[in-house]
Amino acid sequence: MRRSSLFWGIVIVLAGVLLLLQQLYPFAFNFWALFWPLILILAGVWFLLGPSVFRRDYREETVSIPLEGAVEADIRFRHGAGSLHIGALPDSSELLSGTCVGGVEMKVHRQDDRVKARLSTNPDVWFGFPGTMGGRGLAWDIKLNRLVTMAIDIESGASEATI
Repeated sequence: MRRSSLFWGIVIVLAGVLLLLQQLYPFAFNFWALFWPLILILAGVWFLLGPSVFRRDYREETVSIPLEGAVEADIRFRHGAGSLHIGALPDSSELLSGTCVGGVEMKVHRQDDRVKARLSTNPDVWFGFPGTMGGRGLAWDIKLNRLVTMAIDIESGASEATI
């Protein structure tokens, strides 16, 4: 379960409890007059405690796809946020090689001399507060073989990309 879903779930439950209490017990307060200040207080606590409670230290992973006779490639990058650097490999022994801080899911399919690869961020990566991403955040540094004909598709969010 994503933490943002948990937060909004708690907010909705609290709102429901307050509405129910207002109906069951005739308190001398108006729910809507209490709702927005309560949301602001909860958001403030969330922003104050979030970076220290939910901080993650993302590790660096090495990714590699061997060339294995490929002459064509379709490569899809699904990078959500952070920094993305795509460059050229100095040698031609691999199709793709690099490092990914914050994790990566890689799917590779080969058909004859064609390779289809998809690199995407892990679904459990949570984009919350500034400062919760660790020291480096999500950072991918990928090098591609310049001798292989490629179709490259990049879908990126709030990132700094160098291609």
